Amino acid sequence: MGFSVMSLKNRLQSTLDYWGLRKSAAFYPQMISTEITNHCNLDCIMCPHGKMTREVGVMPLELFKKIIDEVAGKTELVYLYGLGESTLVKNFPEYAQYAKAKGLSTCLSTNATALTEDRARDLVSCGVDQLILAIDGSSAESYESVRRGADFERTLQNCRTLLQAKKQARSKLHVVVQLILQDANQNDVQYQKDCFTADEIGQIDVFRIKPLFDTFVAPKDIEYKRTPCYFLWNMMAISWTGKVQFCCFDYDATQPLGDVSQQSVAEVWHDQAIRQARQTHRERRHGDISLCKGCSFPEKGYFTLPNLMGQTVLDAMTLRKLLPYAEQYLGLNKLKGRS
Repeated sequence: MGFSVMSLKNRLQSTLDYWGLRKSAAFYPQMISTEITNHCNLDCIMCPHGKMTREVGVMPLELFKKIIDEVAGKTELVYLYGLGESTLVKNFPEYAQYAKAKGLSTCLSTNATALTEDRARDLVSCGVDQLILAIDGSSAESYESVRRGADFERTLQNCRTLLQAKKQARSKLHVVVQLILQDANQNDVQYQKDCFTADEIGQIDVFRIKPLFDTFVAPKDIEYKRTPCYFLWNMMAISWTGKVQFCCFDYDATQPLGDVSQQSVAEVWHDQAIRQARQTHRERRHGDISLCKGCSFPEKGYFTLPNLMGQTVLDAMTLRKLLPYAEQYLGLNKLKGRS
């Protein structure tokens, strides 16, 4: 109960600060993205990984533990991935186990190409609460045109291995099969479930059609800004070196807000750099920030008053589970010009 009350207080403080109703330097990010590695084995068309110029590496386990120790009991959810494929890290389960042991909910998104039987069993048992299987197609032609470097049938078999491991372990792992909607796979949406048997579908909690927005993939000037971006108040993105990215869309860490290998999470989260960025957003001057100028995310309805009230009341993992339904309700998972 104490953790729940503390989490609610933290969310309330950040929301009041977001609206400028009560400034606070006490709240922590509700969610943290920890980039276990930025190494990836694919070259996906919707991902900026190929544009990335920063060094490739793996977050030291001791740095990860330092971060988790500082946010335990305050932050609610840790994403165990950034701009890379975390399952390529041999001791990945140790990261998940440590976060879970400290009381945080955990989420992992994987392209599923490296899921051997052993890795599948590890993912089911290591403390990951939500697993996103990012497939992005229901045919070899569309999938392999999006997930360049992957083999459709092999990836599906890896997913089946994971689902079988979940069933055998009687695990409560929340599994999401995800398709990022784009021109190359728009005709695959209705056939997602056909890739799996009825027994396998029984181990899948939701099929998500994820929207693709104008951000790092195809930035363009967005003139009308109706709301500040709540990510600046509730989500911290940390690269594998410890540098805190401006947001999760800052793939090259071009405007780092600090470095948690040298500073505490709290110091970075309330430093002058991020406080100035928040004020700029409150004043609807998104265009003054180069990374925000071409991002349409705040325009999509995620940060409307009803949604923000929900984000204040509900815990982060519950929000994660409700996200696919919210996107469907908002009509975000449809290509332009399609009904």
